[in-house]
Amino acid sequence: MNTNLEYYKVFYYVARCGNLTQAAEMMCISQPAVSQALKQLEKSLGGKLFLRTAKGVKLTPEGLGDVVVNLEKTEEGIVLELVASKESTAKL
Repeated sequence: MNTNLEYYKVFYYVARCGNLTQAAEMMCISQPAVSQALKQLEKSLGGKLFLRTAKGVKLTPEGLGDVVVNLEKTEEGIVLELVASKESTAKL
């Protein structure tokens, strides 16, 4: 998997906020940067992760397959814990 870890960080914040603009504000980046990161992640994974609506975004079934459970910053860097399936958990 050659996907940039930052894309998953963006995914986490968008899923948490349900809104691209709010996620961008929390991450101190521009909204177009958030949108571009999501497009790149969706392209690399081969599916849509969010349904875009006038009121924000909602996770698709594909997006729910990569739900972020935990994101924390440690001395070693950022730990992003994802649920890859109901039976397994992966740490990046």
